[in-house]
Amino acid sequence: MPRPAALIIIATVLYLIARVNYLIYHTLVELFSVVVAFLIFTISWLIRDQEHDMFPSVIGVGYAFIGFFDLLHTIAYKGMGIFAATGANLATQLWISGRLLEAFVLLTAPFVQTRRARQSLWFIYALYSSLVLTTIFWWRIFPTCYIEGSGLTPFKIITEYAIICILLLTLYILKKHEPALPGVMVNYLSYSILTTIASEFCFTLYVNVYDLANFTGHLLKVASYYLLFTGIVEKCIREPLANLYRRLQADNLRLQLLASLDSLTGLLNRGALMLLIPAGLEKSRTDRVPFSLMMIDIDHFKLVNDTYGHQVGDIVLKELAGLILKAVRSREDIVGRYGGEEFIVAMGNANANMARIVAERIRRDVEKHVFGITSGHALKVTVSLGIAEARKGETVEGIIDRADQALYLAKARGRNRTEVAL
Repeated sequence: MPRPAALIIIATVLYLIARVNYLIYHTLVELFSVVVAFLIFTISWLIRDQEHDMFPSVIGVGYAFIGFFDLLHTIAYKGMGIFAATGANLATQLWISGRLLEAFVLLTAPFVQTRRARQSLWFIYALYSSLVLTTIFWWRIFPTCYIEGSGLTPFKIITEYAIICILLLTLYILKKHEPALPGVMVNYLSYSILTTIASEFCFTLYVNVYDLANFTGHLLKVASYYLLFTGIVEKCIREPLANLYRRLQADNLRLQLLASLDSLTGLLNRGALMLLIPAGLEKSRTDRVPFSLMMIDIDHFKLVNDTYGHQVGDIVLKELAGLILKAVRSREDIVGRYGGEEFIVAMGNANANMARIVAERIRRDVEKHVFGITSGHALKVTVSLGIAEARKGETVEGIIDRADQALYLAKARGRNRTEVAL
């Protein structure tokens, strides 16, 4: 929404225009209302099939006809010289007809729940418009609303108060049905209705169609249309775009996640490890805490594949990944499949001794675990582990190389054990 300073500037400019030539002021504000009314219809109608509710498009249908009445009111206004009638009564009759329609549209909008009901609104509003225009221009039986020299008639004033009552009832209905209606639009619409009520009250006070009450009423009408238009834009354009953006972000994150995971084990793949481990090492150095890295390798894994087949080997890899995840610190440690039967655990805020405790937990859990039943025999495997604590200024590649050397030392010393690099 515009800043208060901008609103004050716009109101001041309009006031100065009205002081110089009220007819130009009236034409500007009414044409603004006409354009906004047709924009409300256009926007809400174009996205009607994408809506989860009927509310915006139902209001849009009504404002197509309201905009038509506003246009007729504009060109019929006293001083325009377009119609044969030169007084203010014709424009006032068209005004009150448009405002009655507006009040009815807003009152009934929350109750229209089906596409068929929405389609019937075209007929209802077209019938109303035809009857009103016929009584004004053809039969000339529409009640007089303004008398030159004396001002507004009782019919006009009473009708304005009736419109205010309908709008107050609409506010109550909106509040009652608020959980079932689009929240952002209800908020803007409520403010719009309050502004419209103030506008209608001003139109009960004027004597001359060029006086201050008339000026204020038209200015408030501009504000009410703008508020409603903002609600339509928020609901029909900004909110769907924001939802689309969030869905695209979520899909993008999901794709990034899939690209960063090992398809077999669900752990981070090598590419993701080589992105996250340097970041974890840098953070540890910034926080001045130790950083350790653990390499894990399945003992005699080639024999498992050769004896039981690669499908069984895949089962072993997946179950081992689950055992590692259960043993590590879930929120702090980076766990991934480095390649083949090798896994990495990177541990921030952990020295070599702390890493060894976790490594031994993993080793014991794997040693006790039964990985599957093949040919009636339980399959059990063991793992060897190598640990390296980061040295000052050491690169990630250097840490991995030392952890790998410690791993091969564990293999050389009999497997199913943990070794720490010096």
